[in-house]
Amino acid sequence: MLAGLSEEQLALKTCVYINVGARRVSSAVMNEIRELIPAEDIYVASTVEQEERAAREILEKQVDTLFIGGGDGTFVRFVNRLVLQAEGHNLPTIGILGLGTGNAIARLVSSGNPLSDLKSYLSNPSRDIQPMSLVETNGMVYPFGGLGWDARWLEDYERLNALFPEVVKGRVGYILAFMAGTIPRKAYEIVTRKRVHVDIINGPHKAFKVGPDGEKGEPIGPNEIIYSGNINSVAFGTVPDYGYGIRILPFAGKDLNYMHLRVVTISMTRALLAAPAVYNGSFRHPGVLDFYVHSCSTKFSEPMPFQIAGESMGRKSHVDFLVKSSMVNLLRFI
Repeated sequence: MLAGLSEEQLALKTCVYINVGARRVSSAVMNEIRELIPAEDIYVASTVEQEERAAREILEKQVDTLFIGGGDGTFVRFVNRLVLQAEGHNLPTIGILGLGTGNAIARLVSSGNPLSDLKSYLSNPSRDIQPMSLVETNGMVYPFGGLGWDARWLEDYERLNALFPEVVKGRVGYILAFMAGTIPRKAYEIVTRKRVHVDIINGPHKAFKVGPDGEKGEPIGPNEIIYSGNINSVAFGTVPDYGYGIRILPFAGKDLNYMHLRVVTISMTRALLAAPAVYNGSFRHPGVLDFYVHSCSTKFSEPMPFQIAGESMGRKSHVDFLVKSSMVNLLRFI
């Protein structure tokens, strides 16, 4: 273990944090990690108390690079643990071991095979850093979220997964949840003509409509209305990927001071017909409105399903967003 590393490489303190509940974490994976990293620098957690203790000890060690193993939800939870306890400490550079499901953050930094990435870094520690901004809501920071279709789909998935855990899981589970839950509920809303209204008010900084090629277009002044009307979904974030390689927010990350806010008013049928373009981020339509926003407030006519990084947050009728610029440094793989 650690044989062949130079003194300079050994001087760089590296720790690994693993969510043992992540989908791709197995005993074989853990055994390989133990062959690469000293036992005292490997942290595993399945409870809030274990997460908090791991965050505290990692910060006290003044770790240079922290690898987080899990999915986007794991990243969000543990980064928030670090932020809460980071008084007087700098956050370490964060490497991503894509051991979860959606893995949007892993794709952002070109993370491939988790164990190969870890071995590659340990043999030749890279300092290729990519700063990433995060969105803040009520003191919680995260890379992307949404209210509407996507969060409702997640609700349906979690409901069916609780009933049939061996069948409803992963990609197949999401497809089943969409067919058995999301589509029938949407059809009912169409028949009953149920619509949801939203008012999105800009914060104290200037916002912009997104131009045809992703450039900043028409400005929106402080405290002005960004959008007011009926919607099907509102998506927002600082990373393009929404999990599983779906680029719902193709303009996210172009300016670290802004998130990409996407307001969707088109029908679900129209969105499904354009699925390939939606997937690769090239879809454009007058009923899909894109904005660069630093902060804003959203108020809905009724509580909407809300998700953060692929995890359901219940239903909300009022949500505020604020971009925390360049909040974390990610290790980028080449």
